[in-house]
Amino acid sequence: MLKNRSLLILVILLLVAVLTVLSCGRKGSLNPNVAPYIEISDYSGIARPDTVLTDSAMSHVIGNLINPAIYDSLFFQEIYWKAWDVDGVVKSFAYRIGTWDSLSEDWQYDQTYGVNVSEDGWVLHLQPNGEYGIWTPLKERFPKTQVYFTAKDTADYKRNFGKFEVKCKDNYGEESDVATRYFCSWSDIPSTSVMTSQGSIDSLRVGSAILFNFKVLNDEDPFGYGSEAAYYKYRLMYYHSTGTDTVDINGVGEVLDSTQWYSTEGYPLKDEVLLKAQYLDGNPYGKPILRVNEKYADGTYEVTEIQVKTVDKAGIEDPDYASMTFFVRGYFHPDTAPFMAQWATYLPDFLKNSSLNILPHIFVISDYTWLNYLCENEDIPKRVIGNENHYANQFYMAKDTTLTAIWSNNIEVYMKWEYLGQYEYDVTRGRIAANHTYFYDTNLDDYIQYFCDVEYMDIQLDGGTDGLPPVGTIITDNDTGEEWMRLPIYDEQTCKLFGLSIGEHTFRVRSVDFQGAVDPTPAELTFYLHAPILEDEKEGLLIVDDTQNQIIFAVEDSVNQFYQNLTAHCTETIEWFDLRDATLTSIYNMNKQLRNDDMAPNFAPSDIQQYKMILWYANDPKGFYSDVTKVHLVQHYDLMRYYMISGGSTLFTGTAKISDPLTPSTRDFLQLYGGLADTLSALTQELDTNSWLWGTPNTTNSMFVAANGQNGFTSIDTLHLNWNLYRFPTGSYFPGYWIMPTNPLGKISNVTFLNVDNAEPIFSCVTDTLAIHQQFAGATMGTKYTHQTAEKPVYILGFPLYYMMPDDSKDFIDIIFDEVGVAHN
Repeated sequence: MLKNRSLLILVILLLVAVLTVLSCGRKGSLNPNVAPYIEISDYSGIARPDTVLTDSAMSHVIGNLINPAIYDSLFFQEIYWKAWDVDGVVKSFAYRIGTWDSLSEDWQYDQTYGVNVSEDGWVLHLQPNGEYGIWTPLKERFPKTQVYFTAKDTADYKRNFGKFEVKCKDNYGEESDVATRYFCSWSDIPSTSVMTSQGSIDSLRVGSAILFNFKVLNDEDPFGYGSEAAYYKYRLMYYHSTGTDTVDINGVGEVLDSTQWYSTEGYPLKDEVLLKAQYLDGNPYGKPILRVNEKYADGTYEVTEIQVKTVDKAGIEDPDYASMTFFVRGYFHPDTAPFMAQWATYLPDFLKNSSLNILPHIFVISDYTWLNYLCENEDIPKRVIGNENHYANQFYMAKDTTLTAIWSNNIEVYMKWEYLGQYEYDVTRGRIAANHTYFYDTNLDDYIQYFCDVEYMDIQLDGGTDGLPPVGTIITDNDTGEEWMRLPIYDEQTCKLFGLSIGEHTFRVRSVDFQGAVDPTPAELTFYLHAPILEDEKEGLLIVDDTQNQIIFAVEDSVNQFYQNLTAHCTETIEWFDLRDATLTSIYNMNKQLRNDDMAPNFAPSDIQQYKMILWYANDPKGFYSDVTKVHLVQHYDLMRYYMISGGSTLFTGTAKISDPLTPSTRDFLQLYGGLADTLSALTQELDTNSWLWGTPNTTNSMFVAANGQNGFTSIDTLHLNWNLYRFPTGSYFPGYWIMPTNPLGKISNVTFLNVDNAEPIFSCVTDTLAIHQQFAGATMGTKYTHQTAEKPVYILGFPLYYMMPDDSKDFIDIIFDEVGVAHN
């Protein structure tokens, strides 16, 4: 067995040796590789006829072979080809574009727009290894390409002679023959326009850094790519003015100087150029200096003109140029938008409209500053606490005219800012994005546009950057030594402040333009974060007078005197807020503007949080609760909610129609913290249906005589109506007597029969003996409720306490004082 195996191995070795000897000196294989084949399948272009032997000869005859009215003479071509390999696979392609040089009688391969070429003119492609080669990589192995033939001769397009060549190689690396097509190309002659990023500056004063925008015109070639330049050429000309008016440049005279022509070819963006008097980046593209124009002793001055021309993708240069003339000044600087444009009386109307106010869009959220409803149509920050959304609120204007919020250790303030002119007001379009820059000219006493764009915004908190989030780069002001955080203008101009301490904070922002000029008067927003005052820390009583003076029914002095007498025995500090006082009316107007809310309050949460109890009376019986111009508790719902969750207590005594408003349905303080249902009771609606709410009181439309105490208020057997509120000249009293029908009255009707949900009834209605009034007997007219998030109750009376007997009312208020801890004699 071993012997046979050895013999087999020997035979195999001999066979290999013989084959090796026989193959020595031979190349190829038994089946030699067949080169791949390629041909241009596109119908555009012309093949060289067999009778034309050279490309030079072809350059002279091609004009007779093409039709100028059809597609194959346009300078832009999308050329297709097809290739195959009978014994392998076509792997990639190479192509080149030639432009005929009639002087050298040879091809130039570096004249075509948008390509880089090898020494032999083949277009280079980025390879997977990061290097460039002439063969298309796999991901770009498409049998077509776009070509921009040059068409510089606009007098006779037939002289714009071009050639396209393409070849392929197979999986063995063998190349095909080259497929060739010839073209004659034409294109429209372009023209040019020049503007700045802020519009035309022709004959205007401008800053010393301007962003110019170039545009090609009248170059819409049929079947082509549209109007698009390959690059632009530009230069600066300097002239002597013909006049002395630097505001309105009337004309220019002799040429003083000029720069060379510069090209945007190689610029990051070919259709714009930023020219400056000083390039802090070292001017890597070698752009000209935009020098500040001189003024001469005779009042004349130097004027700058920019001239621009287009070079399109066919290589055609605009034979003319576009231009703008302007006067460059070096002292302009940007302004920063105030946080309340509406209050900036020094601004022109188009910059101080209420639609330009920033403060309504600055939000704050903490444990004591939040909304349970989305109040605006914008992306308002929120937190989810349990199953409830807590939306961020805005700052409030307090009685001392400071912006305030209630602090907690997780407070966040969402800031935003703008530069002056970023937005403007248009009478037909409203708030618009303008992106203009303005400088206040003291000589003209006006704001002028100076056309230098803002490049950065700098922000600062409390004089430094330590409290700011890392949204930008910290820089040091060379003049003041202050640290600022700098944000490029293309970044979002917002930030979230957190980790803020109790007390006053000042946020400052300033704009910085392309000149490097800084707004010397930054916009400031100062706000105060108050420490929360919780239940054990609260002191005193706040009385809110929400009663409009009403002859006979609610004489202001009489109403106020009633509540002064009612609380005279209170031994704690008593504060009075009269909502019709000029100061509080002014605070309302400011809150309305800074919060962009018609339902704005007359004070801030920080103004009321320190009190143990708030006694709020709206005792004008003709001022219905549903009329927010007469009764103002609704517009203070959010404040009252903050107050309640911090441990406060509230007594509201009112008039008719006490219920949360239907719109907005999310403002539901009486439902949440008062324990009432979300609609008026059927009995209260009955008053409306029967027209029993007073126009003129009479016996039929008056049914309320007294209130009986219930539950914890049974010690007040009856809270009697005071019949002697107002004395007529006849010596009779209202409501015991009514002068119009000259009959006894002794009752009132403008009351609310409360629609109880979770609240505890504390008073019920006592009526007279009229049959039509018996439906009201025993109806709930007073409630008490403590919400699960509150420590103390909300008391609601559906009648004006002012109308009740003073002694009975004092007994009632003593019970409440005892329950909520207000000290009294």
